[in-house]
This record gives sequence, structure tokens and C-alpha cells, in this order.
Amino acid sequence: MALPSASDPWMQTVAFHIGSAPITHFAIIRTLLIVVLTYLCVRMSVAAWKRAEQSRPNFNQSHLYIISRIATTAIIVIGTFVALGFLGLDLSNATLIASALSVGVGFGLKNIIDNVTSGIVLLFERSIRVGDWVVVGSTEGVVTKINLRSTVI
Repeated sequence: MALPSASDPWMQTVAFHIGSAPITHFAIIRTLLIVVLTYLCVRMSVAAWKRAEQSRPNFNQSHLYIISRIATTAIIVIGTFVALGFLGLDLSNATLIASALSVGVGFGLKNIIDNVTSGIVLLFERSIRVGDWVVVGSTEGVVTKINLRSTVI
């Protein structure tokens, strides 16, 4: 039994619609392939950064950590937009969605945005770094991870 090709009638059949965009079986398969490839790229990127961290102990660990977090986030964002594009969605409306979301963020998610901003400041200012010993109230420990919204001790 041969695999179906892109010109196969079943592959071109519309499975459903998102708005006015028809989504074919072929578009769904391409999108799933892009999602899997994005996942694999993220995993390979994380593994590569861990190898770089282990192979260069004299290199600043927090620099490697910051670069790996930015690279991982960039891969996920790019993979998401490519997958949505392959799905057949018109991404020109993304600016309208982003503006509507920014209004919602401004009103409803102020605390989260404050936390993300603080996380970005911590990542780039490096007032605390991965591996630092910190004391917060009665809790003390070594910083193991700095996320955008939280720091893990």
C-alpha cells in the first residue's frame, strides 16, 4: 500500500473551516509535522546548551543560561507562526489579535506583566544568577533556575 501524496483527493478534502479558511487534511499533516520538528529543535537546542555548559566550566554559567532561554523561546515562537502559516491561517490578522490582547493584558493581567518584567530585568541585569546563594525571609538556598515569572531556589 502506497502512502498518499499531496495530490491525492483525500489529502485535498476540506476537514473543517477556521473562520473563512478551509483546513485540508494535507494542511493538518503539514502543521503536525512542523509542531513535531519545532519540539525536536527545542529539545536539541536545550541539549546543546547543556553540553556547552558542561564542556566550558570557565564560561559564565548565567550567560549560557540567558542565551539558552532566549533561543528556546525564539524557536517556539517561530515554530508556532510557521505552523499557523502552514495550516493556512492568514497571519496578517495577528496584529489585530495582538492589539486586542495588549488591551486585555493592560487591564486584567497587570500582576503577571509586572512579574514578567521583573524576570526580564533579573535575566539581563544579573543581580542574582543561577548558582547564587540567596536568603528570602526564613527561606534560603541556591538559585537553580530563573524563569520569566519566577525564580527557583
